[in-house]
Amino acid sequence: GVMTPELWDLACCSLVSWASSFEESLPGVTSSAPASLVTSAVCQLASAVGQATSGSSDSVPQKLRYEWDEFFSEGVYSVLVPAFVSLSSGLQRAPTSLLKRLASAVSLCPPALLMEAQLPALHLVQDVDITLPLPDNITFLYNHLTPLLLSPCRHVQVAASLLLMTVAQNMKEKEDEDQEEEEETQEIPRRLEEVIKQGDTVLDTILQEFRIGEAAGPIPPGNASHTVTVGYLLCWRVVLALLEAAGDELRPKYTEYLKTRGLLDSLFGHLFRLLPKTAASDKEMFLTELSVTSTSSAAEIQQMAGSTWVSVCRHLPAVARSWWQSLDKVGREAVERLTSSVVTPTLWREETLAIERAERGSDNMTVRVRPSVREVVATYTIDEGSLELLISLPANYPLGGLTVDSGNR
Repeated sequence: GVMTPELWDLACCSLVSWASSFEESLPGVTSSAPASLVTSAVCQLASAVGQATSGSSDSVPQKLRYEWDEFFSEGVYSVLVPAFVSLSSGLQRAPTSLLKRLASAVSLCPPALLMEAQLPALHLVQDVDITLPLPDNITFLYNHLTPLLLSPCRHVQVAASLLLMTVAQNMKEKEDEDQEEEEETQEIPRRLEEVIKQGDTVLDTILQEFRIGEAAGPIPPGNASHTVTVGYLLCWRVVLALLEAAGDELRPKYTEYLKTRGLLDSLFGHLFRLLPKTAASDKEMFLTELSVTSTSSAAEIQQMAGSTWVSVCRHLPAVARSWWQSLDKVGREAVERLTSSVVTPTLWREETLAIERAERGSDNMTVRVRPSVREVVATYTIDEGSLELLISLPANYPLGGLTVDSGNR
């Protein structure tokens, strides 16, 4: 039904006051059933309001959305983010039903409010020698949220990954005057690397008997291997978000760091043993949307493995290509079959859409797409004559490189 502005005001004002009282009752939430139920209901309302005001949904008039963004949301999220951290990580973990609602509500926190979240100070001994420390607030976000990627509660894992992706995409690149430009590499936040290494250790053990391209079979939920594998793949989503958001100067440095540490090769090897035999013919296997509220499943790991490979091909095509070239014949064929049937068509669709939406560069230049043969033709007209440039995408892109030809004119 349609909410009246009065009802909307009541909901927002109540939400803010309930959130502030929730802060005071936090210690009792895990031990008292009524407190837990009330908190759950508040989180459910926060989640509903957050969804109604986020993105492109038109369920809320512009004025009310503005009021939420400008006046109410800060009072709600400034409580929910620290509460999420303390209730998810304490020894007395909150009941799953409450964590599910809290995770769902907190995952809608706007980037600006997340980056200002007041979390308890948390410096770790293993960060003493970082050459370029991050600002304290970002350090605390990574230090508190990253361990939650390995939480036994799936709702917490996914919400933590969504928050960390927001952090990764909104880290302002620190142009450090003191740092010599000679540095070849830039380390990724250490908490992320720790989760990746833990995942590598577990997956190396589980998958050791399988070759690349041989499906190891599903990893059922309900055990530590499943939890760590999900955390590992979620962590890579965060790292790929970090790479995507990094500028042209920083991205190669991050990539170089991941390559020299052997983390990328390890990831690719795991992905192609986690994917099932049917992956090449199953488009569902490459879904990228993650829902905080859905339950753990073996299929989810396979879907995340598929969408991670698509992301790698999108953001690190050269790295994917050189790894593929280093494989044996069986591995190369398995990777190529999957990439050609799913990844190449996806990337081609994205490129053609981008070309169609792009601004016209100049009047004497036309760009045409030939979808059936995956070619883009650019024609440049000068006076009487014209120049033609033909760029074609191979059927196994990015494993095969682009070819550029000067056309026939």
